[in-house]
Amino acid sequence: RAAPQQLTARASATKVPDPLQRCFVRELQDGITLLGRIQRDFADMFKICAGEMKLTNYLRSLMMDLSKALIPTHWRKAYIVPVSTSFGMWLKDLQRRVSQLQRLAVAEKSGEQPIWLGGLFNPEAFITATRQAAARAHGWSLESLRLHMDVLGEEDVRDGEGGIRLSDRAKALCATPEVTLITGCTLEGAGWNFAESRLAQTDLLSVRLPGVAFTWKRGEEADSSTTDVIPLYLNPTRLELVSSVRAPVPAEVSAARFYQSGTAVCVWQEPI
Repeated sequence: RAAPQQLTARASATKVPDPLQRCFVRELQDGITLLGRIQRDFADMFKICAGEMKLTNYLRSLMMDLSKALIPTHWRKAYIVPVSTSFGMWLKDLQRRVSQLQRLAVAEKSGEQPIWLGGLFNPEAFITATRQAAARAHGWSLESLRLHMDVLGEEDVRDGEGGIRLSDRAKALCATPEVTLITGCTLEGAGWNFAESRLAQTDLLSVRLPGVAFTWKRGEEADSSTTDVIPLYLNPTRLELVSSVRAPVPAEVSAARFYQSGTAVCVWQEPI
């Protein structure tokens, strides 16, 4: 009953010229492949229980993992999660991923939708696609672009039972080709000063961010003296680096302080 619903692909990725749409089509195809495998595996296990099918080594291993509340090895390979993630947490996470893909599949303009970056099967490819989209829209060279971040408050991004609700300001940002609104991020080793839109020192280990606006800017538009490059990790284990992003820093605080504090952004957290 907890199994995610079925997905439907819109087109072949090779036939989609827009880089963002092409990325979303690949994400849909990956989701369809994983869900198809899970559904076939469950169907085979039901047949074994009914005495309609012989037990194979693959299904024996699968059933052993499920009996121990472990993520089956062949399902885990679809995307990266921390080793400590239980099967229950993994299934809940998968449901959230499928819900996002279902929303993107029916959206008229997927590129203007808020994205849970940690819920994509290949977040690195999405970052690359946003860069290509910004360069294509403005005629910029890819080599000149640098990724910057700004944090939006709860008044701009609200995640409720009816889905994510955006303010007019957030909607306007999403409609800009060089800006992508990301949800589900956590800032570690620093806080955020919403009044001045920059990093701030804090005693907290981590701060959940309602929404993050990732903006591609040309190198000459960015003042490196007022920003600091911080890593963008897939999850709190910090084993998978997704990208790096420039964040504004206070003039009175050395950027080295944030480096010493291990400041970073994580795009995935275990479902609550």
